[in-house]
Formats: sequence, structure tokens, C-alpha cells
Amino acid sequence: MLSFSVQNTVDIEKPIQPSSILSQSILRKSASKRIIHLAISLGFMLRSFIIYYDLTIEDGIIKASSNLSKYYAIWKLIYSFVFPCSLIALIFNSNHYIEFLNIWTNIVHRNENIINAYITSNRKFIYRIILMAFIYEAAVNVIQLIQLVDMITRNNFSMYFQVIRIGSQVLVSISIVFGWSLFVYFILETCIYIHSTFILIDNHFDNKKHNQLDSNNIEQIILARSTYSESIKLISCAEKLLSFLITGFYIYYVGYCLGIIGQFSVSEGTFMDVLTVIFRLLGETIYIGSITHYLVHINKLSDKIFEKVYSLTLNRSRTVEYNDEINLFLLRVGRNDVGFRFANLFVMTPAFVSSLATISLTLVLTLPSLLH
Repeated sequence: MLSFSVQNTVDIEKPIQPSSILSQSILRKSASKRIIHLAISLGFMLRSFIIYYDLTIEDGIIKASSNLSKYYAIWKLIYSFVFPCSLIALIFNSNHYIEFLNIWTNIVHRNENIINAYITSNRKFIYRIILMAFIYEAAVNVIQLIQLVDMITRNNFSMYFQVIRIGSQVLVSISIVFGWSLFVYFILETCIYIHSTFILIDNHFDNKKHNQLDSNNIEQIILARSTYSESIKLISCAEKLLSFLITGFYIYYVGYCLGIIGQFSVSEGTFMDVLTVIFRLLGETIYIGSITHYLVHINKLSDKIFEKVYSLTLNRSRTVEYNDEINLFLLRVGRNDVGFRFANLFVMTPAFVSSLATISLTLVLTLPSLLH
């Protein structure tokens, strides 16, 4: 794979391995991580059963709610069952993740210092994102728990029902708070591992020593092309593992946010209602914004390489064979089809995300008028 020298480097280190709980569980490196993985999945499933109970049982909490609240609850019920099943499926599809790490290790071979520096710096930023997501999710679930306790107390449910219902809700809340944080961390960490391979190619072309190489040195371009090709395989492995999970997340997110706005549109519209909607939408933006940014950044890094390769064509002292290698590289990079595919159909590019955001915003703006 691609190898180049860097000034003032230290001894080559081993590449930093994934640290997320889900990755440790998938790789079977820790029994405790596997238990946490399964416990969180079961917690989400428990929420689906609780919602089903509240929808169907005569004294269920959602039974007497508005139709919009029922549809909103059904949406959460479906995803509360699908999402944990997708999390558990990661264990059975561990071969894709193992292949992902094997390809990545081969790509970064002998360039561990650069890769480790990139991953370490980006992890620090991811930690901040996860902390904000954790605080938001904890606040929402504490508020919902307080509202549940107040509702149960006012309706004079039996003590047995109160203990079971509140106890189960506490378990669900813990699972949701930790589950979403672990899910987002796993996705973002996987993305920065993909980013690191393109950063490696980018650094190769930025390396000052590259310009001092023999102008007829075809081997360097072949190595860069090979690394680019392996990076595409890396993305393919990630898609096989995460495509259904990420696509489901986006579909759920759109419905979830529409439900939040829909509930507000049929509420009394007090100042507190407005603050609640703003807080929840800003909180949900942490999830969708961070995941979208990191997924789209894969395509942006790929496109960035095009300019670096194109600049090599400006040197007229290159041989015909060297120019042929450059042109082959340009032909591949210029297709602009490298990146994570949404539902295995569309590459997540800035243009695609803009179109998706426009459609979502249109739905959000028309929903209140449709409800009224």
C-alpha cells in the first residue's frame, strides 16, 4: 500500500483500533461489551412492547390520546423493534466488519503515525458530539419519565401497575440514552476510519518530497491508485454492514421530527410548547447533522483528490507512460461516484443531501396546514 516519509517521525506505531462498545462486541473482544450490546437492544424491544400495551389495552396511557399521537406512537413502536434487530444483526454480519478492518490495516501499513494522529484528533471531536447527544437524550427521557409518573399518579392506577410501568420505563430510558450514544459513536468512528485512507492519499500528494521525485517515477502513482481502489472496497464493506441500519435511521428521523412538529401544531401553542419543540429539534439535529456530515465527507475527500491528481498533468516533463497513469487515475476519480450509498442506491454527496433536506423541509412546512 501507499507509503511515504514524513519529517521528524517517531518509531512506527501500531494502528489505533476501534474503541466503540459496538465494535468490541462485533469483534468478540469483550464479553462485557457484548452483554451491553444485547442489553441495550433488549431495552429498545421492551419499549416497543410498552408502546404496544399502551395502544391496545383499555387502560393504556395512549389509548385515549389523539389520532396523531397514536400514529406517532405506532411509528416509534415499529422502529423500536426494527432498530434493536438491526443492532443484533451486526453481530451476525461481523465478517463484513472484520473484512473492513483487514482492508484498512493493509492500506495504512507503514503509515501508522499519520493515521493515528488523524484518528486521535477526530475522536476528540466525536467525544464532544456524543456528550451533547447523551445530555440531550438524558434530559428528554428524564422529562418523559416525570410526565409518566405524574400521569399515572393522577389516574389512580394500582400500585402494582405503577411499579411495573415506571420500573420498565426506567430500564427503557437507560437503554435509549446509552443506545443512541453508542450507535452514533460507532457510525462516526467507522466514518473516520474511511476518511483516514483518503487523508493518506491526500498527504501523499501534499508531501514536498513527492515533487522532488524522479519525474518518470510511475510507481508512486500506481501506489496511489492502488490505495484509492482499496479505499473503495473499504466503503463497500461498510455499506454491507451499515446500509440498512443507516437508511432506517434516516427514515425514522424524518417521521419522528414530523411527529414532533405535528404534536405541536395541535397543541395549545404556549411558550413552553414552543421551547420544547425547539429543544427537541435542535437535539435531534445533533444526530442527523453529525452522521450526515461524516458520511458526506467521504465523497468530499474523494473529490478533493481529483484536484491533486489533475495538477500533476501540468508538468510537461512527464513521460508518456507516466501521463497514461495520471489519466487513468483522473478517469476513475472524475466519475464522482465514490462515497457511502444511501439505501445502496444513491451516493451521499452534498447535492443529494441538499435535495433530501429540501424535500424534508417542504413536508415540515406543509404538515400543520394538512392537519388543520
